[in-house]
Amino acid sequence: MVRIPEEWRRHELERGLRGVVLNLLLVALLIAGGALVFTGLKRRLKPRGIHWRSGVFIGVAVLILGVFNEVNGWGSFYLNYPTTVSVNSYAVMKLLATGAELLLMSLFITIVVITADTILNARYGRQSWFWGSDMRSKLENGIILILGTLGIGFGLVWFFNYLELSFNLPVHSYGLQIPSNLEMYYPWFSLFYDGLLDGLIVASLTAIAFSIIDVGIRSVILRSAVLIVLSVACARFIVPIYGNASNGELLWSMVQTSMIITTGYMVMKYWIKGRLWVLIVSWLMAGLIHNGLLFLDWGDTPYMLQGWWLLIMAAIMTGGMFVGAIRAKVR
Repeated sequence: MVRIPEEWRRHELERGLRGVVLNLLLVALLIAGGALVFTGLKRRLKPRGIHWRSGVFIGVAVLILGVFNEVNGWGSFYLNYPTTVSVNSYAVMKLLATGAELLLMSLFITIVVITADTILNARYGRQSWFWGSDMRSKLENGIILILGTLGIGFGLVWFFNYLELSFNLPVHSYGLQIPSNLEMYYPWFSLFYDGLLDGLIVASLTAIAFSIIDVGIRSVILRSAVLIVLSVACARFIVPIYGNASNGELLWSMVQTSMIITTGYMVMKYWIKGRLWVLIVSWLMAGLIHNGLLFLDWGDTPYMLQGWWLLIMAAIMTGGMFVGAIRAKVR
């Protein structure tokens, strides 16, 4: 008969309670945020209309890119094939499931982008995208804002690493950092697609959350309390609760999320403001640069070319904005 140590039982119970508490915080924040967004859209934004065109265009573009991404991973189509099912049945079910997943993802992105665009337009005017009137000025300012946002983001990462090494802070290691989608024919395209999805979702939800906190909550004390609760709830994204993290590691992750959220709030309020496209491009370029450098850090491997492709794409995006600003100026 195997005897389970009492210390292990207490640790597992404590870890389970931490997970329940943080999950409840996240659910409560999502419900409260959703209610505030619905109320704002119903009472304040209705007379000004819903800005849906850009969101629909982006949703369709995501759907088309998603189809190409699935073709890019065709070599792993039968990766998890269960031998108890016929090949034809599995192929049909896999295609239907993939199609439904692409449609749902496209619909979700369309909804969150439309919501964020509508809320930001109601407060800042038509600043969400660089196209339209005064395109040259928007692109010129956007380039500076994107480079500055990237500098702030990578600066925070460097600062956290410096503190961890200098003061021997508790950090939970989960293994090597390996980019996903290595089984694809062209991993760089799949990483670009995933980065675009993350950028659209994170940027839109960030803009919505910022608007809720900055506009929906007038009291500075209550606003600060919400930021603290949000920092605690989001700590699980740095140190997963079920990753067997210690209390010290969880506390350090809360400190990091509090600094990230506070810095992000200040950047959104005084730097990016209503420019949703700047936040999307910044997130996408940060992912491209991070994964590109990660591939190159592996040394002389078959994936080195993938790393260069990712860095070249980030450079092309920057150059494209410069060219767009120049062409708009000429016109």
